[in-house]
Amino acid sequence: MDSAGSFSYGGFHASDLDIPTENELLAMEMQVEIETMRNEFTAELAEVKHQMAVMQKRFAVSLWILIVGVGGVLSWVYRSSK
Repeated sequence: MDSAGSFSYGGFHASDLDIPTENELLAMEMQVEIETMRNEFTAELAEVKHQMAVMQKRFAVSLWILIVGVGGVLSWVYRSSK
């Protein structure tokens, strides 16, 4: 016979149900929070990588312009000195 404090739900007794404990619920919430933070970090990391690639291209173009400019000036100086 069931004790006075027990109850059943759909034929299952409460003791038969796999009800998560408070600690298990907290662990699940923390896992979801960690996964959310990981996804946000991954998105931010992708953005940083993109920004770095753009900066590298700008640096390469600036360096090329500087080299061509210095070469042009040196060429002009060399021709003027003749």
